[in-house]
Amino acid sequence: MMELTVHNYYEYLRLECLDPSLICQICRRPWIEPITTPCQNTYCHRCIVEWLDENSLKCPGCPESVLKKHLTVTTDPSILDKLDQIHVKC
Repeated sequence: MMELTVHNYYEYLRLECLDPSLICQICRRPWIEPITTPCQNTYCHRCIVEWLDENSLKCPGCPESVLKKHLTVTTDPSILDKLDQIHVKC
């Protein structure tokens, strides 16, 4: 998998203790503005858009084709609450 330049400026505390299901498969950090693909994989908004622009129209987590117009903003309150509880260094 090609590594992209991703701008996630947060310095996380205890990153190793985070729920792995909240980690973007592209940047390997907690999701920022999570977006879900039609194949139900979730990524940071910026990560998946850059991925689709620079690599292909394939989901990085599976062989499914993905178009930007089919991406949806993740609105699941339980996921968003977990992300909000992640501690960052001030």
